[in-house]
Amino acid sequence: MRPIVSLLFLASAATAAPASAQMLVIGEPAAVACYENALARRSDREALEDCNAALELPTQLRVNRAASYVNRGVILMHRGRSEDALADYDRAEAIGLPEPTGVALNRSSAFIRLGRMQEALAQTDIIIEADDRHLAEAWFNRGVALESLGETTAAYNAYSRALDERPGWRLAEIELERFTVRSGS
Repeated sequence: MRPIVSLLFLASAATAAPASAQMLVIGEPAAVACYENALARRSDREALEDCNAALELPTQLRVNRAASYVNRGVILMHRGRSEDALADYDRAEAIGLPEPTGVALNRSSAFIRLGRMQEALAQTDIIIEADDRHLAEAWFNRGVALESLGETTAAYNAYSRALDERPGWRLAEIELERFTVRSGS
């Protein structure tokens, strides 16, 4: 018998905000401020200006410049500018990053916000195959994308995997609470 998974109520992909990752920066005050703003999920103009100032520093280390692009991308996503965020993630990747799966996670979030679910799934595959520290978020974003595509059972399974990776993660628990699992024939 195969279990049947159904939603308690219809929900759009916007119900679950996709997960994203910031990148730690050490040194330059503007770059540190950019990181802290991204971490705090700030999206005001001042937060964006901190990142712009960090990126204008000619002496900034390559790794910090790449991280500042990622962090500015996170802020841009919170401002509703996902296409611009994707461009910043591309810039960061071109410079080189010690943790490319963080960029894949952020790209998956941007693609979800843009309604480009197949591309979001491809980015979550990168993280899942790497088996890195962003697994819970990758599975969660995968659930959001799959649910948006109408793949209810697969979405439920992805949210369950997110919770397996991070037990007690309330965001994944909330998504799973919307489903009803019944035994089928």
